[in-house]
Amino acid sequence: MNCPSCGATNPDGAATCSSCHRSLLPPPPRAGASGSPDPFDQVVQETRQAAKELARATARLSLSVVQHAKAAAKDPSGSAKKAADRLSKELEQAGKDIERLLEDLK
Repeated sequence: MNCPSCGATNPDGAATCSSCHRSLLPPPPRAGASGSPDPFDQVVQETRQAAKELARATARLSLSVVQHAKAAAKDPSGSAKKAADRLSKELEQAGKDIERLLEDLK
């Protein structure tokens, strides 16, 4: 699946782009005049989707923390600094992703 924002290739079923971190899911249907979904139901669906994306991002971040900690424990000769630097960048990106998800809920 290609990202409509940046064109990066992502695995089928991915919720967010691995490159630009934008949502790959189609937007929910907008409320219209006839046969339209209840606006409250739409908000609930959007909130659930945002919570799922946030949970996936948190899980990926947790796995990354574990990997970096294991790498640092195996080779304390300087790789700990590199691992900490990588982790810092990943945490910063995760924070930006969370902020973007929260902004999408407004």
